[in-house]
Amino acid sequence: MRVSLPVYPRCKTRAEVATLRWVRGNTTIPVPEVFCFDDSPDNEIGFEWILMEFMQGTSARKRWRGMSMEQKVALTKQIAAFQVQLLGNSAKVIRPGTMVSAEFFVGDRVRYEIPRGPFRSSHEWLSAMLNTIILDQTAILDKAEDEADIEDATNTLCLARKLLSLIDQVFFPLSPTTTESEVTALYHHDLHLNNILVNEDGEITAILDWECVSVLPLWMFTLVPKFLDEPVREEEPQREIYADITPEEEQEEAAIRERDGSDRSCSTQLDNEAVLQCDSFWPGQALAWAERMEKVEVIPLNVTDEAAVDEAVAKVAATFGRLDYVVNAAGIVIVGAVGAAFIPTEEWRKVLEVNLTGTFFVLRAAARIMLKQEPIRSSIDGRPLQRGSIVNVSSILGFVGISHSTAYTTSKHAVIGLTRTTSEDYAKDGLRVNAICPGYTDTPMTKDPSFEKMIPGAVKATVPMKRIGTPQEMANGIIFLCGGRSSYITGTTLVVDGGYSTS
Repeated sequence: MRVSLPVYPRCKTRAEVATLRWVRGNTTIPVPEVFCFDDSPDNEIGFEWILMEFMQGTSARKRWRGMSMEQKVALTKQIAAFQVQLLGNSAKVIRPGTMVSAEFFVGDRVRYEIPRGPFRSSHEWLSAMLNTIILDQTAILDKAEDEADIEDATNTLCLARKLLSLIDQVFFPLSPTTTESEVTALYHHDLHLNNILVNEDGEITAILDWECVSVLPLWMFTLVPKFLDEPVREEEPQREIYADITPEEEQEEAAIRERDGSDRSCSTQLDNEAVLQCDSFWPGQALAWAERMEKVEVIPLNVTDEAAVDEAVAKVAATFGRLDYVVNAAGIVIVGAVGAAFIPTEEWRKVLEVNLTGTFFVLRAAARIMLKQEPIRSSIDGRPLQRGSIVNVSSILGFVGISHSTAYTTSKHAVIGLTRTTSEDYAKDGLRVNAICPGYTDTPMTKDPSFEKMIPGAVKATVPMKRIGTPQEMANGIIFLCGGRSSYITGTTLVVDGGYSTS
């Protein structure tokens, strides 16, 4: 029995019942049979409700780790077959009604005077959704007092307006006089493993959670189901860089498996639902789309060429009107290096020129521009005016030393020195300069054949977290140092090394 809070009175219950009955009557997808329902709160319990069939099976999330690859492949193929069935018979036209989607009724949105469908085209649907988001975030911004809420609403507003301005470049609006409409199909947007029930053989016994499932444009079917939408692995995982499960962890996992129906299971499900709510507007995909459509300047240059650096930095400032953030990330390492007594002068100079002099050239060119531009106030709780932020990429070898790394270690120590002295010079002017010190990170540098064989062993021996860092984890640290949340931080080094420096 599903009992619903009155988030979208009548419409939400009716839509779910209609969807379940259509799927059950027009496909072979195993969904619950609806026995009866009440779309009014005028009853004994005071809420809308649906009484439906209890479906046998276990959540695929609980079985996933124990399923064989063949079973996982079979499940994925079956889901694909179900998706095809949802596309329906093109000769049989079904007219959709009002769209029942969280984007249009969550929170105060149910009271907005906005189009709610049926929509004739992708342009109409996306325009309505983006305008709804703009109304909602504007209302949040008007009432917000917490700095995080203000920043989130400001960023979301900026993104929604940017997408709205670009929508005509991708989707063409239909003429108001035309009777044509875009072809749509029923699309289950929430096919994660918790909504797929399987038997002991890994075969699908039910697909659940059809509330707020709508008919959407066919291009939405190019998205993979949520249970397959995980971060992309560019390289095959290497078993030797992962720590073995401890006896204590194994015992804890066994205890959890024994109480699958316990409070912990319920808590985990609630946690997952909270994450899904935060994910509902696909901000990552939307941001990537907007950024691909925006103008991006790519300027190849040699950072050891002083004139080229000055010209490139000036061009960036002229193109975008300001220079708010600069990340000094260029760096090299000489493979097969030797100790200080035998390092060739040319190798020494080459590493120092790129890692230190190149960093200095970029920093100097950026600082000259930032010091001349007007300071601006952060969007976070009216923090003091700032002219810009520079982040220099050093290394864990910026404060420790290892053998056969004379030039590289020296250059990274020097980058920290450059960071600290520059921050002293310009802190009073609202120009912040910080450094980030990455540990072992999965980059082309660590994939060099000379390093690739030794990295797993070094990570296991020296990194308490027993794994290599990802570029995304380094980028998150850099974004923090660039942004307004670090407005009182300058001259510091942020170490992102999985605990290497403490071991």
